[in-house]
Amino acid sequence: MDMPPIVEKMYEVNRWLLQKVGKFPRDQRFLLGERLMQKSLDIQECLVAAALKGRSEEKSRLLADISLALEQVRYLLRLARDSRCLSQDSWFFCVKNLAEIGKMLGGVDEECLNVTTQVPHPLLRSTFPQEGKETKTFPLLLGGWSQSSQHWGRQRR
Repeated sequence: MDMPPIVEKMYEVNRWLLQKVGKFPRDQRFLLGERLMQKSLDIQECLVAAALKGRSEEKSRLLADISLALEQVRYLLRLARDSRCLSQDSWFFCVKNLAEIGKMLGGVDEECLNVTTQVPHPLLRSTFPQEGKETKTFPLLLGGWSQSSQHWGRQRR
């Protein structure tokens, strides 16, 4: 049976993450690295389980659990970056892929629940559409896009 693209995408993230966690400093590998990999593998297992279920309450519960686990993995990745276990580029690569998975998960969740409203992803900041104005969405992956300084990073005050 072919798995949905979201399962394959998470598999690729796990494969990449496994290599990175193996290079963590020894004291962090068994604390932070183990927890990070466990959460990430739990997401993979839940995605496979959700892919094999039809539309049901249990699938909706699984998708909610996956969404929560994705947020937890994002915070663990942030901690790994801040403790210098992951480089900024590695962290950005992984968080970007997790954001894509989150978007894919949102689509799966809406399909499962027959929801017609669009819910913004937590990693995205958007302005509400106003009549006659264009809606802009900026990723918050590195502190947000600073229009005044025109570069990624924390916004200057």
